Order: sequence, then structure tokens, then C-alpha cells
Amino acid sequence: MAVAIAFDPQGRYAFVALQGSNAVDVLDAASGEWVASIPQTGLAPQGLALDQRGRLFVQNFLSRDVAVYDVSRVAQGAAVPLLARIATVEREPLPADVLLGKQIFYNASDPRMSRDGYVSCAGCHVEGGSDGRVWDYSGRGVHGGGLRNTTALVGRAGLGPGPIHWRADMDEIQDFEMLLRTTLQGRGFVADSVYNARSANWVFGPSNAGLSPELDALAAYLATFSKVNPSPYRDRGGVMTDAALAGEVIFHGAETGCAVCHAGAAFTDSSLRRPLASQSPDDLALPFTMHDVGTLTEAAGDFRPNTLRALDTPTLKGVWEAPPYLHDGSAATLPDVITVRNAEDRHGRTSHLTPTEKAQLVAYLQQLDDTAVPTSVSVAPLGVRGPGVLAFELGVGDLGGVRLESLMMRLGVPTPGPISNAPVSDVAVRIHADANGDGRLGPVDSLLAETTLVAHNDATVQIPGGLLIKAGGKVSLFVVMADGAWRPGAPDGDADDVEVVLTGVGARGLTAKERSSVSGVPQSLAVRAETPL
Repeated sequence: MAVAIAFDPQGRYAFVALQGSNAVDVLDAASGEWVASIPQTGLAPQGLALDQRGRLFVQNFLSRDVAVYDVSRVAQGAAVPLLARIATVEREPLPADVLLGKQIFYNASDPRMSRDGYVSCAGCHVEGGSDGRVWDYSGRGVHGGGLRNTTALVGRAGLGPGPIHWRADMDEIQDFEMLLRTTLQGRGFVADSVYNARSANWVFGPSNAGLSPELDALAAYLATFSKVNPSPYRDRGGVMTDAALAGEVIFHGAETGCAVCHAGAAFTDSSLRRPLASQSPDDLALPFTMHDVGTLTEAAGDFRPNTLRALDTPTLKGVWEAPPYLHDGSAATLPDVITVRNAEDRHGRTSHLTPTEKAQLVAYLQQLDDTAVPTSVSVAPLGVRGPGVLAFELGVGDLGGVRLESLMMRLGVPTPGPISNAPVSDVAVRIHADANGDGRLGPVDSLLAETTLVAHNDATVQIPGGLLIKAGGKVSLFVVMADGAWRPGAPDGDADDVEVVLTGVGARGLTAKERSSVSGVPQSLAVRAETPL
């Protein structure tokens, strides 16, 4: 792979650094014909410079040096003298195994990697990214037949999200030994006797870790790709735009279902956990959790038995810099993914969205990266909204939406000081969200949870499925005392008074999935619950 070029002062020759081949080719600048080659300059040459004295400086970023050559008398096929080699690193910043893995990753000239110095991992994944190409692997069964779009490695941390490749056909980095020997036609890093003894079970068999220091080092290097690059689509300071924040709620909402598969902090349900026995026989035939989202055509493979029938879910983090999209690259843009390549709503239900909502959803996808999204929730009491009905308002900060997961509550009696230990009966409560924003409990207000509060005990009320609240949004919650509350032997006039204290809120940011900071608790409201609801 040519990565740098420099010309001599007279413009006669072009010196081209070949990163994977660890060499510099000298070409006739006018005709482009090969003149000479400087082999083994060092590992991964990336920079070139020429001075007036005819000295060529070659920066080899993985052997951590600069090689200096005399190119004042370049001749057809002649060797180029090495003048000096200058170290560029006083102390290596990478651990030894990570450095070795990186050197292997870039080195196409190693016959164990590929035949004839043809290609290395970095040929498609420079700096862990994607070459943006769609490769045709028809007839190459070990790699999966059909068209395959190159996926980026950044953010995966090796096996962080789950198995490797669109068809989830490898469960450890060391499995690439098989691909090196077949697709790349290299000699491999494991002794032939060891490989041949377990080749039938090389993938999904016993672990291949420990069989080769080089493969283990490669795994160590890939594990360092723990974060994706920052999205340029965000506002200054890494803040999501208003359009993206609107798309955030669309993405995570039940109406689209995008977050069902693109779930969790990694935005994928890909996992090395095998399917459960309770799943259908078709699912059990797959090695891991995979999906057919309606994009499988004959271009995806030959469709013989045991070929591609479903796809592993890729992460959406960093998706802004990885076009084209889908396993076969058939979606040139993110809008294409949710429109022309999702006509039947099998890849998320998007056909009902307005043009504005589709644009907001795309804006959100374009801004998914590893930038922190600190979210916050504030709590304020709204007072009593009827017999046995208390109301609280939850407000969400402007940086990101949240999913309300739980409420922490305590039941007692009102006193000037802390909650009294006077006897109080247990009280069944229902929690509703104000669906229409009218501030009153009505039949349209959705039921979030039901529980029984035990007097003078803290209770965590889980919100099944969670309640989505958009960035900058507010929602009123009604705590309904479903049964009368009383205190045996209490003085007349306050026998039915009880107090509900909201002691905490459990919420997570939709994008960062971090716990949201909460302000305004504890909040307490007293209510006379003499009329059961």
C-alpha cells in the first residue's frame, strides 16, 4: 500500500513508501516505470523526505526509526546504500505484546501473513478503520461467500461486543489463523502439525489462545481499539444537536424498535453467549444471536444449507465514518438504510416516520460516538391532585434523554421532624405518567408500576420497560394510594394522614447509558387517603 511520496530536487524520480511491504519503490517521475527498490527499510514506512544532498529519510513508524539512504546516484535495478538508522523513540510507550501485535497487523511482507507480500490486516483496516470497500468473497467458503462490506475495528476492543464478521464465524482473534492460510494464502503463525491436528475444530472448538505468541499479540493489539472517533456532526464541545436529541427518543422508542437489537452501551446485541435451549431450532442452528433484517439477497452468499441465513448485529457507534452500509454495502447512505433498504420495516419500523423524523433519526446515528453524555433529572413536588393522589414532576437536563428505571419511596406519617415511627398500615400504590400533560389523573394516563409500600421501610419500585423522557423534557408522575391508609389510635383529625417520601430516582442516559445525576430529592407530600380509589 502506497502511503507517501517524495520527489528528488530535479523531479526525475518519485520515491514511494510502501507501508505493508516495508519498502520504498523508485519510479521514473515522467513515465511511472519502475527504476529501483529499497527493500526492508524498516517496519511500516509512512513518511519520506529528500534533501539537496541526495539523502532520502524514511520514517518507519513501527520499527521506531528513521532510515537514511544515499539516492544521489539512482540507477536501474541498483542497490541503494544505507547511510544511517536513527532511533526515534527513547522509551517505547506500548506494552511489548501490543507493539508486536501492531507490527504483525501492518506487515504484509511476512510470509506467515500473506503470499507474495500481497496484503495484511492494515490493508483494509488502517488504524483500525475501514477501507470503505465491498469485497466479493464468492467461492471462499472459510470467509463466507458473497459480498462483504469492510467493518471498522475501532470501538470493538477485539471481542468486546461479540463474535467476528457479519456472519459471526469466529469467536476469538486467534481464529484468524484459518483466514491467513486460506484467503490470504500465508503460511500462518501456528506450526502445521498443530494446525492440522485441530483444523476441523479450529473455529468454535477449544481455545486457540496460547498456540502462537504472534496471534496472542495480535489479539492484545486489537483489544486496544476500545473507542470510536469523535463525530464531527456534534455541536462544539461534543454536545448533540437538537435534531439528534429528537432522534434519540425515536431510536429508543418502542415504535421503531431500533434499540432492541442495537442495544445497550455498545449499541448491539452481539454476544459470545450461545442461544438458549428455549429458542427455536432455526435459532439454535446459528452459533450466536443473529438476525435476518430483510437485506439478505443472493449477493449475500450461495444459500446452500448452512450458509448465511442471518447477520450479526454491528455496533452503531462511529457509524458516521463507515459508509457504505449493510453487509453488502447496498445502502450508500444512512438515509438509505432506513428507507430504500427497509421497505418492509424488518430493519426497524421506520416507514411511519415523517421526513423530519427520519432526518432526526439519521442525525442521531451520525452523532453516536464515545463522547460522554452527562444526563440529569430534577424532582419537584406538584402537591395533592385529589383524594389519595400525589404528584411529582421530573425534569431532564438538556444534554441527553433518559430512561426512568425506578423510583425509591418511603411511607410514613407527617410530623414536623423526621417521619414518625407511629404505626401505619401497608399501602398499595399505583404510579401513573401524565400522558396528555393536563396535570390531572385521567383514564389516558399510562400505568407505569404497582407495588405495596411497607410502613417505615424504603422501597424501590421498578418501572418495567422504563419510561423515556427526552432531553429538556418534563413529565408528571401520579402516586395513587389505591387503599385507605390509617393509623390505629391516632388522634382525631389526622387518623388518615400519611406521608409518601420520594427518596431517589433511578434513571440512565439513553446514549451514554450512565446513571443520571438526580437533584431535588428527598421530596415528601402528605395526603389524607380516606377515600380509596
